[in-house]
Amino acid sequence: MIDMTKSKLIAFNVKLALDDSVGEKVPGIDKFRADAVDRLKIAGVPISAKGALSPEEIEDVQVYFKKEEIDLLDLGMIEVPGMKILVMAGELTVGHFNQFLEARKNKGNPYEIVGDNASSLIKYLLDFPSYFEMAGLSYEDAMEYVFWRNKQPGEKMVRLPTYEEIISIHQIVGGLTGNNCELTSTPSEGAFEKYYTRNRKGEFSRISPKNRYSSSSVRLIEIIL
Repeated sequence: MIDMTKSKLIAFNVKLALDDSVGEKVPGIDKFRADAVDRLKIAGVPISAKGALSPEEIEDVQVYFKKEEIDLLDLGMIEVPGMKILVMAGELTVGHFNQFLEARKNKGNPYEIVGDNASSLIKYLLDFPSYFEMAGLSYEDAMEYVFWRNKQPGEKMVRLPTYEEIISIHQIVGGLTGNNCELTSTPSEGAFEKYYTRNRKGEFSRISPKNRYSSSSVRLIEIIL
């Protein structure tokens, strides 16, 4: 029987090559897909491939996930022992952010990507498939996504972690994936409004809320009531 906690971690982070454009050339895609196969096997998905998946094998995995009712746009929350919170096993993806953009557009209130590095963010959204981690977001972009998601019917309330929470989360939980700089909700001291962000080495820096850095990403948490 499949381990649902692991499968959520896998489904969220890998998104595999579950993108429609299986043959699309994306930097590092071959290594990513080969790694994805190993992750899926650990989760208990019945596949025999040793390398990158073929289009037929990808279709088989899609069917399997559908049968198991695993939502590939689920935030993939897992429990943090001792903290009464859930945390995303990976980082927000292109698919997640595009879901937000599409919903806002359909409501007649499109989210305008303007300002710092807007063209780079738009290009990222166009160039990379839905399962890729969503890098290049500003603090304000992240908060707009959170505000929108928290208004969706049936969704749990989520938020950015604080400086202290993100430190504890990485100390307690093993296996979190993502190689980008995680935004926090903790403002830094100083004359200008800035927020702390954690890089892959566990080091912190300060960023302005409107600035979009190529490695900025989002890992949300949910409070257990």
